[in-house]
Amino acid sequence: RAAAARSRVRGSLGDALRETMLEEEGEEAQYHDDAEGVKMERVGRDQPFWIELQEDAVVPDLLDGMSPEALCLATDLTGKKGLYGRVDEALNLVLETIGLPDGQEQIETQDDPDGSEVPAVADMLSTISKKAECYTVITLRDKQIWAVGLGDKARSRLLAAKVALTASLALNYMQETGVAVDFSNMAAWSELMQEIEGSYEQVG
Repeated sequence: RAAAARSRVRGSLGDALRETMLEEEGEEAQYHDDAEGVKMERVGRDQPFWIELQEDAVVPDLLDGMSPEALCLATDLTGKKGLYGRVDEALNLVLETIGLPDGQEQIETQDDPDGSEVPAVADMLSTISKKAECYTVITLRDKQIWAVGLGDKARSRLLAAKVALTASLALNYMQETGVAVDFSNMAAWSELMQEIEGSYEQVG
């Protein structure tokens, strides 16, 4: 599998967060138009969905050995603040539950606003969306789990990626042990898990 260049945001989760926090609040959204310059429909916001890479997909080292399936989530950070505002709390809870209290140090991210860093994801997304999306890929190699966050701003897609990864880890833990992560004090996260469990069963 070919290794893609990693000139964009790549490294520890903390490094990625520090980078995105430097963005201007008034940063213009990045749109990718078709050949005729017509703005296309985009993926629905705050609605998780699954993608599965093809067996012959060329992927960078970041995704080598990972599960072919990934949870995706797009956001503009205008809704579901209970998810994005508490994602660090939820991620720490999940990592503690699955026995990886230092798991954040293992998390890697790859920002890909133009689809050049992880083109296999762009190719897959092009089959379900008329408009090419900016996205961030996030991984936890210890569990061979990855996820994708979509959004016009880097901070939006990074937070979406963190939410998707956290939910994927929680779902994987439940599938392995039969025990759900306790989100009883986090209503938005409990609702998200119910939605994801249902969507995963439909895909399966």
